[in-house]
Amino acid sequence: AETDNAEVSVAKPDELVFNGGMLPAATAHDEYNVRLTPAQGGTAPYSYRLVEGESGATGLPDGLSFDADTFDITGTPSESGVFTFAVECCYAGGADQQAKTAHFAMAVAPKTIDLAFAGSAFTYNGDPQAPELSGVPAGCDDLVKFAYTGTGDTRYSSDAAPADAGTYRAVATLCANGYVGRASAEFTIAPKPVSFAVNAPDATYDGNEHGAMVDAYGANSSDYEVEYRGTNDTEYGPSQVAPRDSGNYAAIVQTTNPNLVGSAAKEFKIGKAPQSISGTSAYSGVY
Repeated sequence: AETDNAEVSVAKPDELVFNGGMLPAATAHDEYNVRLTPAQGGTAPYSYRLVEGESGATGLPDGLSFDADTFDITGTPSESGVFTFAVECCYAGGADQQAKTAHFAMAVAPKTIDLAFAGSAFTYNGDPQAPELSGVPAGCDDLVKFAYTGTGDTRYSSDAAPADAGTYRAVATLCANGYVGRASAEFTIAPKPVSFAVNAPDATYDGNEHGAMVDAYGANSSDYEVEYRGTNDTEYGPSQVAPRDSGNYAAIVQTTNPNLVGSAAKEFKIGKAPQSISGTSAYSGVY
């Protein structure tokens, strides 16, 4: 009997092809959705998984996730930078399991935010003062960097707000947590107004100094000085020494502390001492 022999050949599946690449750019704190190009060749069904590093991290930015079923990367990234990650594709080919790993990269740009200062005029009170910053995202208050510099004749440079009277510029920058923003503003701290009550009574020459008594409101004795000048035809001063001689004078009080502003004046007179003649007189004569 004749036996018919038939040859059966099993076609090998095509080689699995799975390529990575650079993904479209994302912006931190904005929604992101991209679908990866699936593998080709081999034999379905495929299975995909993110490759984890030694620390268990996948390399995806925080806030993004990979859906192995839809092949989508979705979410809202919470950080900026350039990130790399890998996806492994497997399929069962007969007794052998084939796998390919594709490497991907993506750039996440920081989200630009609008920072703004409010307030430009302040009055000296002894405490640091500066415009208030708005527009800072939640959780970023401690990440904003401030710089304060003096303008005009004011000399100042610090990351702390100034306290002294002067003119200043404030700059705030944020570059953290996936945000970037900057704001600047100029502001003034004006000297605090103070007042004085000057008591300078008229006097009569007695060889002693005759000056003024000052009551200061909002200032200490070290914050001001009293200056004396002659008025009318009296030549004197300016001097911080009270006058002795007879004449017409003005006591002028003015602040010396640059953080305060105020002045007052009072005119007064030192009169001449009365003259008296003492002694004995004897007269005799013949008329």
